[in-house]
Amino acid sequence: MIGRLLLALALALCAGPLAAQSVTMRSGEHPTFTRLVLAVPPGRDWRLGRSDEGYLLDLGRGVSFDSSGVFERIPRDRLAALEDRGNGVLELELACETCHATLFRWREDRLVLDIRDGPAPAGSPAERPLTLAGTPPPPPVEEEEEAAPDATLPIVVPPAEEEEPLLPFAPAMTDPDMTRVAEMEADILQSLSRAATLGLIELQPGLEDVPEPVLAPSDPPEDAPEGMVPGEPGVDFRTSLDRDRAVAPPHDSCLPDSYFDMASWVPEEAEFATEIGPRRVALTGEFDRVTPGAAEDLARGYLYYGFGAEARDALALDSDPSVEHRVLTALAAIVDGLAPPSGILNGQQGCNARVSLWAALAAGSVEGLGEEGRSAVMLAYRTLPPPLQGHLGARLAQLFIEAEDSYTAESLINLSRPAVTGDTPESRLTETEVTRVTDGPEAALAELDYLLDDSTTLNTETLLRAIELTLELGRVPGDREISLARALRFERRGTEDELRLADAEIRALTAAGRQEAALELAADDRHPLSYARRGELNDAAVASIAEAAEDSRFLEQAMAPLPHGLMAPTENAIAARLLSLGFPERAEELLAGEASGASMRERRYLRAEAALLRGDPDGVVTALAGMRDPRAQALIARAEAEAGDYAAALAAQAEPEAETLWRAGAWDQLAGQAEDPLLAEAAAGALTPSALPEDTTPLAGRAALLAEAEETRAMVEELLGRFPVAEEDGAPAAD
Repeated sequence: MIGRLLLALALALCAGPLAAQSVTMRSGEHPTFTRLVLAVPPGRDWRLGRSDEGYLLDLGRGVSFDSSGVFERIPRDRLAALEDRGNGVLELELACETCHATLFRWREDRLVLDIRDGPAPAGSPAERPLTLAGTPPPPPVEEEEEAAPDATLPIVVPPAEEEEPLLPFAPAMTDPDMTRVAEMEADILQSLSRAATLGLIELQPGLEDVPEPVLAPSDPPEDAPEGMVPGEPGVDFRTSLDRDRAVAPPHDSCLPDSYFDMASWVPEEAEFATEIGPRRVALTGEFDRVTPGAAEDLARGYLYYGFGAEARDALALDSDPSVEHRVLTALAAIVDGLAPPSGILNGQQGCNARVSLWAALAAGSVEGLGEEGRSAVMLAYRTLPPPLQGHLGARLAQLFIEAEDSYTAESLINLSRPAVTGDTPESRLTETEVTRVTDGPEAALAELDYLLDDSTTLNTETLLRAIELTLELGRVPGDREISLARALRFERRGTEDELRLADAEIRALTAAGRQEAALELAADDRHPLSYARRGELNDAAVASIAEAAEDSRFLEQAMAPLPHGLMAPTENAIAARLLSLGFPERAEELLAGEASGASMRERRYLRAEAALLRGDPDGVVTALAGMRDPRAQALIARAEAEAGDYAAALAAQAEPEAETLWRAGAWDQLAGQAEDPLLAEAAAGALTPSALPEDTTPLAGRAALLAEAEETRAMVEELLGRFPVAEEDGAPAAD
């Protein structure tokens, strides 16, 4: 048994052609170059060189190129065509005469190929002709193999009665041996499934229909091991994909694959009408009673084509409490993006079977799955009928994006696009999310810009994502985005989309400097925004006015009644600007309310500044009571100086200002002001009385006194120019 199984496995892997790994491409147009981003196997080597038509890119055998969708995003001004030459070679036909190609590795699994304007740099290795002579040709096909179009061999386990020993002697197998054989067979088939999911091998159609071996029931001995033990004899299958995998539930707790074998529910290439019609006819029998099983059969037909609501209606006709009936009801909800009405799929995500796909969609996440679990999801997806692949591809890809698995997400998009139900605005939007993760937000915004220009791909989600990403990049949404938001808002009035579009339009208007229009829209009661959200949008618009509006626009808004919902930081910002423009009374009105934390501390400083502007020194001391930081001390010193108490002002300052020292008469401190010679000289003159030498003659003494008086007069005039003295204050006196 083991020999036949291993022989069949060897033949399948050796004779069956390995499926080439697909290299997907994403394109983007720029002013001076056209860019292709290729998703390649990690660490793949490459060669780029000239050909008669343009360039050849050689990635080596084992890969193929998927160029679908490339020319939907770029014109053919520089790149005219792409051709997969086989054996991992891609030919790029150029449409420009004076342009050149460059290639660099962006990440381990990404290559960036640019077609740039102008001649190539001197000595560029890509300008040398690329010879493919060393590429080995595909092996010739033997004549006796022509009868079999595909040499892939299915793994078939023959029935026990047909076994023939491969050796002259056949060791007897005990019941525990047979149990281990069954476990090994299951491991081999599971490994093949994972390999097929990753594109490493190509399974022959119908392989999943091979019957499982039937073993006679037996009770294992008490000392029988539960699984393979490292170091024990036997065969154990492990790959690098087994690391960090999710723990799968026991096999007997997983729902059977037969419940999810959707490809078998409708004959291939069958038309919808010819399939659904007979099933509807068979729904009711004699006395208009529902024929047993007919409701489930009709629901399967609807689900095959992606009609979840119709499937639910059919199932509602038969209240069959069976497990399969509950499973079909859950699938019908998931197909339409709804939550399953029961928990029938709970705990099924770790199953390495078809149920894993539906369990992931029901849970809305694949983040809890390891590599093996994700491979099971992908394998289950590949077995879906084409209508469902297209219908579910974008949704499933979004789950892998959220799990930071952009490579699988991109593969899902490429698999779903060929289906009629796959090329939708939703799938295009998901594709831009893949671009955002792989190529950055700039490239994603370029794709969104392209979608906005196409009426067939324009919808609410696309516009909202474009506005959101524009704002995230610190850019200003254009008139086109604002006009589209207004038009779609009118079209979607009365729905949740109307609120989301109004929200986005208000933010776009604010960023564009049209704050008044934003406030007017936020105040419009026809858009039932929540009170809290309306306040947040009002706050953002008013804060933008306080920060950037011209003085006349700012004062017009600040002097009028302000909208509700302003946050304390925004009120503080408006008050600070009012104070800078000389309007303390209006500023104090905005500062009257309570705040907390840093906003309250800032509010107390602003209240003190407003009191200073109004000439209320006591108000300054009251506003800053208990505060001893440098900013508070400086404000208190200004208040004491305004009151004429320069000594108190001097005491309030940790580092006294020159004016405070001058007005307080602190000549000893001023005398050491090396950075201000005028004040130092004045302080020295105040501390040193004027005296003439004893031997000075009366005439010379008078002349010296006159000269000194002139110097003192000039110094005093300069000091008064720097420190004007109020009439009631008088001049500072020197003791």
